[in-house]
Amino acid sequence: MNYISLTFDGVSCPGCINAIDHQISKYDEIEITNISQNSGDTIIVTKLSRVSILEKLKAFEGCCDACNIELSTIEIMDSNEIISEENNNNYELIKKQYRIALERAIDGIEVSCSENCVCKTTNFDRLEESSIPSFASVYDLSNYIMSYVKDEMNLVDFGSGTGHDAFQIARIYKNVNITGIDLTPEMVNFANEKSKDQLLTNVIFIEGSDLAIIPHKSQDLIYTNNVFNLLPNKNKFIRDSYQTLKAGGYLIIADEFSKVALPSEIDSDPAFRCGGISGAQSKDFIANICTNEGFKQKDFQIINQYEIEYNKVKFPLETGILVLQKQY
Repeated sequence: MNYISLTFDGVSCPGCINAIDHQISKYDEIEITNISQNSGDTIIVTKLSRVSILEKLKAFEGCCDACNIELSTIEIMDSNEIISEENNNNYELIKKQYRIALERAIDGIEVSCSENCVCKTTNFDRLEESSIPSFASVYDLSNYIMSYVKDEMNLVDFGSGTGHDAFQIARIYKNVNITGIDLTPEMVNFANEKSKDQLLTNVIFIEGSDLAIIPHKSQDLIYTNNVFNLLPNKNKFIRDSYQTLKAGGYLIIADEFSKVALPSEIDSDPAFRCGGISGAQSKDFIANICTNEGFKQKDFQIINQYEIEYNKVKFPLETGILVLQKQY
């Protein structure tokens, strides 16, 4: 198996990047390990030769009939290049910010991922409510999630933070099994200690950046709270969620959604990245990706509408909850 870097010409918008992901995913012989949300540059692992890759991906339609994407370069990667620096740096930044947030909360100092984050708090108990990241300061997501929960269900809290949402559900539904997954080891350790203190035996927290540890077709509900926009490959997460859910299972995405295209500079701004605004796309765009992967939109609730200012230009966003159901 070789790790291969692909670059493409004709990429002009997020829809084109989605088209690249969709085109490559048609082939079982090719696995995507990383795709840039800015350029569409992709790292794959495959046994296929250069000629075979070129035959399959030479040219294809982008986001519309007038948009054509062409494969520009195919390069076999050295072992030292396999891990994408962009994704690694992004994850390390997030882990660092959340680690600091946890430490500051314990010390009684104001907490937020950034100036743009909705989870600001100076109170340690509020850290649980904000779940870092979370928008519990404007809405208690756990109450909404529980409208979809039934006894004996299996749930995944992806980006579980300190475990606030998971704890709320676990206390009420004693026969529900919840697995929290979080990138930051300090958050995972804190949440596991908290669950022991509260004698909760139906919830466990593990360190991870994807759903690989969860068996396919084993879960009834997966939810993310202010985490989706941080993911470097949203398409992969949606696809993995579909594989992990049982037929009829739900994917709930609670996050910030853009109402207009955001400038690319925001994606590289650490403050907006950890605040959950970098990476934000429209609800319709995300819902369309999910539909292409086999989901059906069941609900969308707008919790808050606001504007951010960047380089003296205002951009409207909305905090919302998108509910999708895996089709039978």
